[in-house]
Amino acid sequence: MKARWMALLTAVMMSGCGASEESSLQHPAAPELTSEALEEPSLRGRAWNAPLQGVLAAGSSHSLALDADGTLWAWGYNAYGQLGDGTTRNRSFPVKAVGLGKVKAVATGRMHSLALGKDATVWAWGDNMAGQLGQDPGNFMPNPTPALVSGLTDVVAIATGESHSLALREDGTVWGWGDNI
Repeated sequence: MKARWMALLTAVMMSGCGASEESSLQHPAAPELTSEALEEPSLRGRAWNAPLQGVLAAGSSHSLALDADGTLWAWGYNAYGQLGDGTTRNRSFPVKAVGLGKVKAVATGRMHSLALGKDATVWAWGDNMAGQLGQDPGNFMPNPTPALVSGLTDVVAIATGESHSLALREDGTVWGWGDNI
């Protein structure tokens, strides 16, 4: 059941993503998710055809998606906390990232994740072996909970590489942190 659910969810997401509200993901033939199929209580009763923003990101073994109200959902491998649910438990079904406000963009590195808040702030979580979370210098511990990247304001876009992170500010400057190889 889990493998079939993931395959169908992936197929539905990838076939319907768009860049505008008119083309947001909403598959009319998608079945409802039942409580038997879900690990996360907050997903109970949620239909597969709940509108997503068409904002998806995939890391090495994890995926992120935004729903229409800017809530971040994640699933997949989670050894470094890259799903942002406060655990290191792998998830076959989407779980809500904790501690985030409304999000407008996401990016994933190999084992870390970034979110751009609607308030132009950047949040990071997951693997931090190369400092790609932008946290305290010298702290290379993974973080399973989204944390604000301090010192960044007015961010309009984010991107990641395998072990580094980037932010484009409204003034045109690009900020980078993490691995520089």
